[in-house]
Amino acid sequence: MPFREGHIYPLRNPERFIAALGEITHNRRTPLLGIALELPSSAFNHALLAYYGPIPTDAVTHDAFITTDQGDVHPNMDKPISIHLDDVVLEEGRILRRE
Repeated sequence: MPFREGHIYPLRNPERFIAALGEITHNRRTPLLGIALELPSSAFNHALLAYYGPIPTDAVTHDAFITTDQGDVHPNMDKPISIHLDDVVLEEGRILRRE
């Protein structure tokens, strides 16, 4: 099963990504909601694929933002990072819809 554009996926090991991003030292306005976040690091346990257009079916890596299950981007992220198919639970991926 390949990555699918516009999807958000649970991370298999979110602690690895959270450790790489470091401790949240500030709360900033999120690009998606435009409000200040005050969430614990453990809330950031999903990967939201960056949109660049259609994703090739044979892609094993893609750029993504580390987010909450609602798509709120980790405050320490200024740009997406590369994730691998094995980093996410593909079967539980879903389209992120903002109401």
